[in-house]
Amino acid sequence: MTKFENHLWYAGPELVPLSLFSSSLSTHMKGNIVNRMRQAYDQEVQWNVRGLKADKSRDLSTAQLSDLVNSSSVPALHSLGVDNDFILS
Repeated sequence: MTKFENHLWYAGPELVPLSLFSSSLSTHMKGNIVNRMRQAYDQEVQWNVRGLKADKSRDLSTAQLSDLVNSSSVPALHSLGVDNDFILS
C-alpha cells in the first residue's frame, strides 16, 4: 500500500488540467474543472515540480477531478507552455 501511496501525486492538482484535452471527459466535468480552476487561481502561486507531494488526506475513490484542483493547477498548465487565457477569461 505504501508503494501505491507514493504514486498518488499522479492524481494531483498539477495534472488535472490536462484532462481538459481528453475526448473521454464530459463537457459538464470539464466545465466543473474550469470553474474550480478559476476559483482557486492565485497569481502569487508559482508552480515547481520539486514541490509535488501526495495529499494523502483525500479519498480518491470518491473524488471528482474538479475536487483535486488547487491554486497550483493553473500555474502547472502554464509551465507546460499552454496559454491559460481560455481558463481565466
